[in-house]
Amino acid sequence: FHLFEGVFGASDGILGQTESGAGLEKKILAIYQNCRTEEEIAKAFDELRHELEAQITQKMDETREKILGHFDEDVHSRLRIQHEEAVRALGQMERKFWRLTRFTLDGHADFDEAELAFDLKNSPATEVPTGWYSLLRKRGQAEAIPGQSYRPYHLSHPMAQWCLQKAKEPTLAVAELWFDVANYNAKLSALEPLRGRSGWLHLELLSMGGLEEESHLLFTAQDDSGRNIDPELVEQIFRLDSEVMECQLPPLTIRERLQKDAHLYADSKLRESLEQNNVLFQEKRDQLYRWADDVVAAAERELSLAKAELRAAEKAAGIATTAQAQLEAQNRIRELESKKRQSRRRIDDVEDSVFAKRNGLIQELEQRVAQTHSVKPLFTIRWRLV
Repeated sequence: FHLFEGVFGASDGILGQTESGAGLEKKILAIYQNCRTEEEIAKAFDELRHELEAQITQKMDETREKILGHFDEDVHSRLRIQHEEAVRALGQMERKFWRLTRFTLDGHADFDEAELAFDLKNSPATEVPTGWYSLLRKRGQAEAIPGQSYRPYHLSHPMAQWCLQKAKEPTLAVAELWFDVANYNAKLSALEPLRGRSGWLHLELLSMGGLEEESHLLFTAQDDSGRNIDPELVEQIFRLDSEVMECQLPPLTIRERLQKDAHLYADSKLRESLEQNNVLFQEKRDQLYRWADDVVAAAERELSLAKAELRAAEKAAGIATTAQAQLEAQNRIRELESKKRQSRRRIDDVEDSVFAKRNGLIQELEQRVAQTHSVKPLFTIRWRLV
């Protein structure tokens, strides 16, 4: 499940539109049966994703032809209204993803903001073909370009992965950013008190290892009067467009203050994660205990069944009326006595094996609970809200 999670990213809705669940399960099972390394598994899932995308694109084209050919203008108009509603309903994650794409593909593609689509003129990723791509996969084609089909674009797409990796590469120097809240296309009431104010902001990436891998972006910020800015407000600030200007390093006192706040924030996240890991450890340990009990109980049921069969055979022997029937009954009794002894020995073997495996897995869990972490500074900026 952890491997499958996120492979299709934002496009996991395509699973219900391509194949039956059983057909998809068979393909995933084949991956596990034939692949022996993580690299082979990743490659196989990548090929499966491409195959599903091809099916989706084909179905979109077929559906589009049916709609344009068989429905009247009123239906077309309703579909256009639904598309506009979908654009308005786009979540913050998708908006951030779109802006990141627009930034990293600057010079490589022409963007249609109204349609949330782009025309990839020259592809920086060798495996990604040029052409039109759309963030709204289910809408079909835009009327602005008749006959032009769109490939679906989403977080797990190879072009998106290239954009994400590209955005992480540069080392960011200290800069001043003027964030434009006045011209944002929606109301951000929480930021109104910050308009006209300025200050300093620092961002670090906290990576944690334990039962689960975690990463957190830790924003610490203050205004020029020394008041701290809530991290949730800082995240809202980064929804805004901004103008970048050159800036000198902050004074030493400011740097020390930001660093101290960042350490406090990181410690708080580490304590929170440790508590969550402890709860998760208890749940997984209890699961292992229940699993071991179930395996032993299954072996004990086999012994109970063997005893019941033996009692029935002994009863049959007691009422046998011929020598042949008595001989067959005694042979059956000997077989069942042997089966009963084997079942009893199996209980001992199962207990030894299962409990050893259970204890080994619990020990492995205990080692994974031991938390490791690293902190990576990403950037420091001077901010101003205008």
